[in-house]
Amino acid sequence: MLIGLAFAQGSKLPNIALIPFTGDEHISKEQLDFITGRFAAELVQTKAFNVLERSRMEFILKEQGFQESGVDNMVAGSIVQFGPTFMMRLDYLDVGTGAILNSVDLQMEGELHEVVDFLCQHGSASLAEKVMGTKDAKPIISKPASIPTEIKLPQSSHLSWKRKIALGIVGIAGLEVLGGVSHDDDISKNEINYRAAWVEGNYSAAVTAYDNVKHAESKRNEDYYAALGTALVGMVLWFWPEGGSK
Repeated sequence: MLIGLAFAQGSKLPNIALIPFTGDEHISKEQLDFITGRFAAELVQTKAFNVLERSRMEFILKEQGFQESGVDNMVAGSIVQFGPTFMMRLDYLDVGTGAILNSVDLQMEGELHEVVDFLCQHGSASLAEKVMGTKDAKPIISKPASIPTEIKLPQSSHLSWKRKIALGIVGIAGLEVLGGVSHDDDISKNEINYRAAWVEGNYSAAVTAYDNVKHAESKRNEDYYAALGTALVGMVLWFWPEGGSK
C-alpha cells in the first residue's frame, strides 16, 4: 500500500513495470536477464517513465497484483535471431486489459554482444517518443559500438636509413622492369618490319630488322635480369638485422 501511494503521489510520468525479456533458442536465460536489465537502465535514461525496480515488481505481483500496485502500464520485450540479424520487439501494454497501446520493432546485424547496446538504446528512445511524444521524451541515443565515431589514420612508422635505401633500390628495380617492357615494344615493331621487308623482297631491310630484333631481345633480357638482381639486393637489405636499432 505504501509503495502504491508513493507512486500515486509522485511524478506525473507513467509508472511502468518491465516484464523480463523472452527470446529464442539462440539466446540463453542469463543473456535475456542481462538484456532486461540493460533495457531497464535505458528506459530510466529517457526520463519518460518511472520504472519499477525488478525486485519491487516481483514483491508487488506476489502481494497485490498489477492493478493494486500503482503501476500504469507494462513493457514486454522479446529478441530473436534470423540469420545474421537480431530483431527486438517491444510492446507497451495496458495494465488492466493487457491491450497493446504502442509497439516498437528494431533490427540490426552482428553478434549479440555488438547489437545489444544499440537495440536497447534505440528501442527505449523510440518507445518513449511514441508514448510521451518527442517534446516530452528525452532519449539518450548513442551510435552502436560496431560503428566507429571517428576514423583514425594509422601513423607512419619510422624507417631506418638502411630500409630507406632498400626501398630506393627496389624502386630502381622497377625502373629496370619498365626498360625491359620498352624493349619488348621494340622487338614487336622490328618483327613487323622484318616480315614486311621479307614479303617485299627487300632483303637488306629484312636483315637490318632481324638484327634490331636480336639487339632488343638482348637489351630486354639484360634489363629483366638486372631488375631481378636489384630487387633481391633491396629485399636482403630490407630484412637484414638492424643491429639492435629499430
